[in-house]
Amino acid sequence: MAMKELRTITLVVLSFLIAACTGKGKREDMVSINLIPLLNKDIRINLSDCTDSIFYIQPEFTIEAIPGSYKKVKLIEDKVIILDEFNRLFIYLTNGQYLFSITNVGRGPGEHLNIWDFTIQNGILFILDNGMKILKYNLQGEFLDELSLSTGFLAMFSFNDELLLYTQLPWSLDNDGYKISAYTENLRLNRRYYPDHTGEAKLEAGLNGFFNFHVFRDTLSVWETDTDTVYRFSDKMELIPAYRFYYGHLSKAIAPGDSKSPFPYFLFETNSYFLIDCGFNNTLKAVFLNKKDLKGGNVIFDYEILDHGFVNDIDGGYPFWPKGISAQGDLLSWFEPLTLKRYLGYEEFTGIEIKDQQAAKNLRDMINSTNDKSNPIIMVCRFK
Repeated sequence: MAMKELRTITLVVLSFLIAACTGKGKREDMVSINLIPLLNKDIRINLSDCTDSIFYIQPEFTIEAIPGSYKKVKLIEDKVIILDEFNRLFIYLTNGQYLFSITNVGRGPGEHLNIWDFTIQNGILFILDNGMKILKYNLQGEFLDELSLSTGFLAMFSFNDELLLYTQLPWSLDNDGYKISAYTENLRLNRRYYPDHTGEAKLEAGLNGFFNFHVFRDTLSVWETDTDTVYRFSDKMELIPAYRFYYGHLSKAIAPGDSKSPFPYFLFETNSYFLIDCGFNNTLKAVFLNKKDLKGGNVIFDYEILDHGFVNDIDGGYPFWPKGISAQGDLLSWFEPLTLKRYLGYEEFTGIEIKDQQAAKNLRDMINSTNDKSNPIIMVCRFK
């Protein structure tokens, strides 16, 4: 065996042993939570019980920017980035002012085929195209650079001035068994970490797995389908177990094909709570968990208009359940103005005790100013 190959194998094995020892040494500090009782317990929660404040962003309508339905929304610094159903990006300020859009579809320089993810880092917009290319733009919408990738990546995010790309096929091509590749702003590979311990057999499992990366209190965290544990990355990028979600007599969640078994789709973490979208018994559940007392349940709304969500008793607006999270940790959702207009017209919601009457008036004034051309409204909640 060549010395270079032996050195690579040795480094991977050492990384595995270090991570395993680190996790084992601190696993006793991990909090274990059985999700089955939470999935089976329906609860109603007022938004004011767990939220400090809410505000709305109404992206302005201009003839230059007419987004389709929102697929993904990110709030980074003072910018709102919207990916629509036609794989176009629209960038606004948080006051709703339109800045620019990225709509160049194609295979040439500065063009994209299928936007999988995007982020802003130090005033630069980065786009992951089809998992195989990074595009780089300034915040005036001018194309700067691009880099073709040899590994198919699923997600991209900014952390500690690095551009991190994640793959579920770490043994393919030249990734050397690592799930995360870190790039500089100049699109140069800086390092790889987060070694995969399942071996090349993982390739046979396909790409159906859930994965969630998020930054909590300046610490990178990860939860994947093939593990029941939420890990934190240490300063040395070693895995430290933080929370274990298990499923009663089931050792872990089952693949999406088994619709009666629990399968997590999204996880959102705030200072005090976990919010988890989880399929269970052919139904999508909305799990709310208080970190302090480990109490919670499946948040239901009880009305035909929406199956689940927090009762918005702050301004009487639309029920809230997150679809995204900002770089600052605020939770996001969005809806069509007409949807909210219809909701505010239902008589059964007039009995909700509203905490902030001025906020309720402001919301109705905003909705009354919209028309059939208005863009979907983004709701931002700052949880306690």
